[in-house]
Amino acid sequence: MARIDASKLSFRELNQRIRALAMDGASEIEVVNVNGQRYIGAGLRGNLTIKIYGTPGNDLAVFMDGPTILVYGNGQDGVCNTMNNGLVVVHGDVRDIPGYSMRGGTLLV
Repeated sequence: MARIDASKLSFRELNQRIRALAMDGASEIEVVNVNGQRYIGAGLRGNLTIKIYGTPGNDLAVFMDGPTILVYGNGQDGVCNTMNNGLVVVHGDVRDIPGYSMRGGTLLV
């Protein structure tokens, strides 16, 4: 399992690292110290599990198509916005418009 410490990463840096690991064939990524970084899982495809510890920012799993995201914390606005397929489980609370324009997949809060 690959691990990323997000404590000092911008949302762009974090998402670049997640994409690089996914492209290198990682099947499971653990992301710790998440604090509001947006767009985690945006547009990702395939068989991948991302475990997030902390609070992901807006549009978690936006346009995602297949992966699983497990959040151990709360989510902000737009969780699963326009998601195509996959599974997102939030072990906490979410803010406004969860599942907005979701085309497929499953969101559990």
